[in-house]
Amino acid sequence: MKLEELETFRAEEERLLTPELGPEKAREAAQAAYEARLANLDEEIREQIRLDIAQARDKRAVIPKHYRRDSAGEDGLPGVC
Repeated sequence: MKLEELETFRAEEERLLTPELGPEKAREAAQAAYEARLANLDEEIREQIRLDIAQARDKRAVIPKHYRRDSAGEDGLPGVC
């Protein structure tokens, strides 16, 4: 979800709540909903990063050590067994 979409959500939420709650309370409620969505999005991003790191570690565990970049010699070529 893009930041513009979140801003649109907040503005629409405020617009819908204004007749019910009044302008000040609607703004507060819309801001709270906006922040909740941001927190949820942040958690989704963190979870995706954790999954990506876990997949990279799993993939790395399968690659023989002499083919890994971090075990390459000074010339950057894989070592020979």
